[in-house]
Amino acid sequence: MTRGGAGIDGPVNGRSRLLATDVRPALVLSGGGLLGAVQVGVLKALFQGGLRPSMVVGTSVGALNGAFVAFHPEPEGIGELEAVWRDLRASRIFEQNPVRLAVNLITRRNCMFRTDLLQQLIGDFLVTDDFAAAKMPLRVVATDMSKGEKVVLEEGRVSEAVLASCAIPGLFCPVELDGALLVDGGLVANMDLETAVNAGASDILAIDLTQPPDGFKSNSIVKVLYRSLELLLQQQVKRDIERFSDQARITVIRPQLDHAHTLMSFGHISHLIDEGERLGRQLLEECVDEEGHLSCGLVTNELGVAR
Repeated sequence: MTRGGAGIDGPVNGRSRLLATDVRPALVLSGGGLLGAVQVGVLKALFQGGLRPSMVVGTSVGALNGAFVAFHPEPEGIGELEAVWRDLRASRIFEQNPVRLAVNLITRRNCMFRTDLLQQLIGDFLVTDDFAAAKMPLRVVATDMSKGEKVVLEEGRVSEAVLASCAIPGLFCPVELDGALLVDGGLVANMDLETAVNAGASDILAIDLTQPPDGFKSNSIVKVLYRSLELLLQQQVKRDIERFSDQARITVIRPQLDHAHTLMSFGHISHLIDEGERLGRQLLEECVDEEGHLSCGLVTNELGVAR
């Protein structure tokens, strides 16, 4: 597909550029657990379409992906991120030895799993473990467990910040930074448009990983709790778009997968990436006008959802 218009140059890696060269939005990446693989696929499509963000704001798995983008903001860098995800196994994050797991459960009062495996994985994503070494401004969102407040990290060691943002309460131990106990940023700002606006962004492109009901049935407490959380997060996104729409041009891409709840395992990561790339291309074409500029609002493939 070829788009004409001022400011749009030639192909990027063999694909027609969709975004104009002067479009440099702040990139906001939501949390979403293993659906972070979908986010990687969408990022691949966006960068092939000409995306060059001006800054990155990430929460939870979005902080992990966002840190990589901030250090490698080019299509080749996204290819490296994709390769790391495709090689990802549960054993790289979670303790698999049942004896050690039992010891963790008995001796650790605030988490099930050690964070050293996750920290090692994060380290593999980074060349230099310092915010100052990033090629663009990077903001990592965490939650102060004691105060119940959002904490935005933008200096010091990136690995500690991302580890804190990914520390799901109960699963991973809180990360202590400057006397505060920090956990998953998704508790207070799963897709943090506010931080991008406060940093001066006038254009924002966000990737929201929340999913539709998809034939939801209340046949287990886990499904009920998970769906309840999804509803809360989607309402939060809707309120934030309305709240900040007079301060920035906001485009939110929400890729919706068929039966996403059945794909939440490490064995489906490659499929999730491929689906994310396919949907990313589709949704990017829908939210870019003939001149290569982003249109505002929510862009999703979910049936019955108006922009």
